[in-house]
Amino acid sequence: MSIRSFKLKLKTKSGVNAEQLRRGLWRTHQLINDGIAYYMNWLVLLRQEDLFIRNKETNEIEKRSKEEIQAELLERVHKQQQRNQWSGEVDEQTLLQTLRQLYEEIVPSVIGKSGNASLKARFFLGPLVDPNNKTTKDVSKSGPTPKWKKMKDAGDPNWVQEYEKYMAERQTLVRLEEMGLIPLFPMYTDEVGDIHWLPQASGYTRTWDRDMFQQAIERLLSWESWNRRVRERRAQFEKKTHDFASRFSESDVQWMNKLREYEAQQEKSLEENAFAPNEPYALTKKALRGWERVYHSWMRLDSAASEEAYWQEVATCQTAMRGEFGDPAIYQFLAQKENHDIWRGYPERVINFAELNHLQRELRRAKEDATFTLPDSVDHPLWVRYEAPGGTNIHGYDLVQDTKRNLTLILGRVW
Repeated sequence: MSIRSFKLKLKTKSGVNAEQLRRGLWRTHQLINDGIAYYMNWLVLLRQEDLFIRNKETNEIEKRSKEEIQAELLERVHKQQQRNQWSGEVDEQTLLQTLRQLYEEIVPSVIGKSGNASLKARFFLGPLVDPNNKTTKDVSKSGPTPKWKKMKDAGDPNWVQEYEKYMAERQTLVRLEEMGLIPLFPMYTDEVGDIHWLPQASGYTRTWDRDMFQQAIERLLSWESWNRRVRERRAQFEKKTHDFASRFSESDVQWMNKLREYEAQQEKSLEENAFAPNEPYALTKKALRGWERVYHSWMRLDSAASEEAYWQEVATCQTAMRGEFGDPAIYQFLAQKENHDIWRGYPERVINFAELNHLQRELRRAKEDATFTLPDSVDHPLWVRYEAPGGTNIHGYDLVQDTKRNLTLILGRVW
């Protein structure tokens, strides 16, 4: 199906209701973002895993632990059980496991499965927010008639299998209802007290909420898929670093300690003479550029040659390579007689040491999880969505051509 895109410039500075229109558009944009964030917050609580969030003020990544999240989740659900006037008892571990199962069904990408956000939103939002919803029942007195009921009424003998499938899909919701957790949380629009909502039909959720919940699921489906890639990449770095580190043995400790001491001296020198580095100084391959050439020149010298003789070979190589040469400081260190045991007869040692540093640095920088960012009407905006004429999922829009160059956009609803 072909799609045609329009770029519209909305004229909101003139007209009888211009100010009211501007306020309505902004309020709609603001509440859509707040509503999506509301549902995302609830979903990541159900997720019950460590969460890495960027602090808006400091721009630093902060970690919320699994234990913190579970504590907040339990506090919220216990309050909801009271609101639902439930007086039973349930083991907290069983409760947490059921809530995690609910998250996996709503956001299946967390376990490597695919999911349709629109279908998930339509199926789950009603029972999770509406006390009058009958999704967990055999038959609802209001709302769409289940397929199995239609089949039964039509005399189709396969209605039994369809009924079993129908109830299996609702198993987690039924368990939550038995725990006093249907509904699980308030509908977002019910939490917004300064708007007079149109009457809500029994058994149905508001269109705004369904779209906000759907967008929350869309973002989390994508985020969880990205999380899996981040974790796989980190696991690859961990394996590569471990495999490379296993090349070194206990006999390598002495010469490696010398290089670690050199690194500590360089870090201290940087702090005193320049600036404090963002992370500990580590020898790099870049600092060792020209090493193969220097090594062969040094090996042609007598082992009893003076330090000045070794340093002269470094100067010769540096002149020949011009700007492509490495850091003279490491060569000055290696030229000292007491450090010849690091490299003499072992040309690969310093290169392997630098490679290990590189792998360890990459491992430190590799994220454990993708950063979690909530939508924000200004800093991380998402957009209100309207459906083309004929659609029934969300509020619609229409484009009316007034003149050859003028289009009027009619939005189904704003706040």
